[in-house]
Amino acid sequence: MVANRGGDWESRQKLNDLDKKADWPGMFSLAQGYLKRDPTDANWLFVAGYAQFRQANYAMAIEIAQSAVSINPEDLDSWNLLAESLRLSKRAAEALPVLQRASMVGSSSPQVFFLLGETLRDLGRNDEAILAYRDATRLEPRFDHAWLGLGLLLVKTGQRDDAKAIAQQLTKLNPTLATSLKAALETP
Repeated sequence: MVANRGGDWESRQKLNDLDKKADWPGMFSLAQGYLKRDPTDANWLFVAGYAQFRQANYAMAIEIAQSAVSINPEDLDSWNLLAESLRLSKRAAEALPVLQRASMVGSSSPQVFFLLGETLRDLGRNDEAILAYRDATRLEPRFDHAWLGLGLLLVKTGQRDDAKAIAQQLTKLNPTLATSLKAALETP
């Protein structure tokens, strides 16, 4: 995803290498170099914001992602980055309208609905979160983290039989995540 943001083959290769090494400071530095030449390049703003996000510098990621979406309001990845940075900053109420806007840009994006589920869950709006997770899994049936989020929320809301069925489904997709759901099911 991040490597595709580089404009030419060389920059895409550098981004790919930095991503594989999890060299987030290096990725930020590379983006900064390109942004010095063109501070309105939404692709490099996304890269810079992503690098800050990966370093848990959510305040900086928010600031950069806000710039990216103002320059390119059709960039779904930047909307998602902004929303998740807000949510992880304990600002889920602010993330919600961002995700609602993102869902208008990408109504067929499972990632938007997964993040919407996470945000609604954080806000205690469990019924709406369940629907959002279900939308994510409907759009991408192999989205293991969306299945896990849905299953854990079903356990929390007492819908254990549905959660057991999801645990079976999740076992086929990601046995490690399925173990987490099964453990939650075993807890009274």
